[in-house]
Parts: sequence; C-alpha cells; structure tokens
Amino acid sequence: MSPGLFLIVCSSCLALLNTVGLCEGRKNNDLCDFHVTVLRQLENDGFHREIHSLVELMGGYGIIQRQHCSLALRETLPAGMYVSPDQLDDLARLGQVQACANSSVDTEAPEPASAPISVMVYSGLERAENLLSARLSLPVHARYHAPSDDGGYQTISMGSPDVLIRCAGPLNCPELNTFSLPCYACSEEICTWTQLPYKTNAENLYMQVPVGNLQHYILVTILTFTITTGGAVYILSVMANSATNIL
Repeated sequence: MSPGLFLIVCSSCLALLNTVGLCEGRKNNDLCDFHVTVLRQLENDGFHREIHSLVELMGGYGIIQRQHCSLALRETLPAGMYVSPDQLDDLARLGQVQACANSSVDTEAPEPASAPISVMVYSGLERAENLLSARLSLPVHARYHAPSDDGGYQTISMGSPDVLIRCAGPLNCPELNTFSLPCYACSEEICTWTQLPYKTNAENLYMQVPVGNLQHYILVTILTFTITTGGAVYILSVMANSATNIL
C-alpha cells in the first residue's frame, strides 16, 4: 500500500471513530435526558389530609419504554405531621396505597416532642405513547401543637419530595444521584434508586391547624378539675351504693 493511500485510509478511520464517538455520546446524553413534572395537591380539611401527586415522565431515549420501571416519592414530613403505620398497612392490603415510613412513628406525640419523618411512597408507571405517569396518594395527619398567647391557627409547611426511579436494568446516568433504599414498601430488600430532577406546580404544601389559647389556661384548668372531681365522686357514690345493696 502506498503511503498516500495509507494516509487516506487512516484519515477515514479516524473520522469514522469520531463520528461513532459523537453519536454514542449523544445517545448516552439522551438516555439521561428526562423531563419530569409533578403536580401536587393537599386535599380534605381538619387534622386528616391526603397528599395527591401526579408524576409525568418523558424522555430517556426510550430506555424507560424498554424496561420495567417503578417510581417512588420520598416525602419528608415536618414535625407537625405524621403518618399512621396501621392505616398504611390497611391501605396496602386493599391495594390503594403502597407507602412506609423509614423510621418508627409515635402517633400520640405532640409537635414539640416530634421530629421530621421520611416516608417512601411507591407506584408503577402507566404508559400512554411516549408519556409515563403515576398517581400517588399519602394520607397524613397533623399533630397537636403547643398553645399560643392568642390561640388561632398554626401553619404547617411541607416541602417537595424526591422523585426516584428504579428499572430492571441500570440507567447509567452518572450525573444523577443514586440512593440505596427499600425496593418495596416496608421491604428489607435494598435496591438502587435514581433521583430525577423535575418541575412542580407547588414547591411547598401548607395546612393550618387550630392551637389552644394560653389566656384560657386558668378557665380550662378549673373546668377540667371540676368535671374530673364530679365524675370521681359520682363513680364512688355508685360503688358505695352497690356495696351497701350487696351487704
């Protein structure tokens, strides 16, 4: 082979390799090019609410369409809110909610004696052409708050969750964070979840709960003492009359 022909062949090979590299790099970027939106709403009134989240996912260069994937929201509830593990167990048996707190929950503790709670909410993904979506709900409850000087209401603010995805095969997206978390609700099996960036209609959710009025402290104490004493006297009188009749 002549030197000129050799140089032409080598030049063509290098150009081909560069083209393949660019295409491969673009393909890898497209694999991790997710577009996720989360629409959130807090429903119901009073101390018992439900968080509804609609997650819509596009992109990923078809990798999500080719694999079986699951979605999860990692919610962080502030100290003023909690979930009931017994309620979540009942809803899981009915196939309505798949969720589990990552730590033990004291459902009787007031807000000043409580800490934030991390809760994982799981769902499959529904497919509609090139759009994947999931609807997730989580029942939450407000804790009793300490009374204030003027009473009124206390505002509880809840931030945005982490959106996590897990597929049958690895996503291979080094620019995205990964976490080792339970594969399913309350499962001891640990899987690798990939965190997805997203846009949302509500960075925070707010709810208001009534709190006691410190100015009513003396009145409430007197009424409580009077009712308790009266009830105790009545019960003792009934017991005494019953004992007298028996004798």
